[in-house]
Amino acid sequence: SVIVQWLFTVLLSAGFVQVSDPSSKAIWRLLSWIALCEALFILTAMAAASDKLNFQAHHKRLLHYVCALAVVGQVSLIELTEYCGDVTVVYIFLMCNKLYALGFIMTRSREVIEPCISRCWPGVAVLSVLVAPSSSWSMAGHMTYPYYDAALDRCLYLGGALVVIFMLDRVSREHKCEPMPGWASIGGLILYLLHPAIATFLIAGGLQSIVAIWFWATCIC
Repeated sequence: SVIVQWLFTVLLSAGFVQVSDPSSKAIWRLLSWIALCEALFILTAMAAASDKLNFQAHHKRLLHYVCALAVVGQVSLIELTEYCGDVTVVYIFLMCNKLYALGFIMTRSREVIEPCISRCWPGVAVLSVLVAPSSSWSMAGHMTYPYYDAALDRCLYLGGALVVIFMLDRVSREHKCEPMPGWASIGGLILYLLHPAIATFLIAGGLQSIVAIWFWATCIC
């Protein structure tokens, strides 16, 4: 099943690239890089989830960091623009696929993971500053998932998102939280899935204020 997942990701990436730019023939370097990072992510994730390898709790956290680096490397270090006419579909597919998988891995082992970098909290503060987003506006293709021209900018953008995820994950482990009410959980899921359609209907109905659109979309869900 692991080999199937790895092969499926590579083949699906190749399909997206071909649909984006059928004239692109030299995609083997891109696919090789995607395949390498995918293999690193899968193998590291399996090691983090394994009970047979007897990793210490903070060592498993280090494996989570390696998975995060694989995510950043897969979509940020190689120039997708050299192989794709429109990088949005390939970029979002690879990034979301891996981020959801990383979230599953982190949640699966949340009861046995001990802090690693969090033990040296000033280091986290410095890291947060280093990966903080730039105040310079750049559309970069897609507002939510921008693909910046420079590899360093892409790494910092995605790295910043991952730092926030790890920080929230650690805070949630240190503080006991009450379960989310079912209505809030289902409503949030519906809002996440249907907010573009709901916002479109509200705009067509005459609403122009962003605050009002989000308010009524949230109330509807």
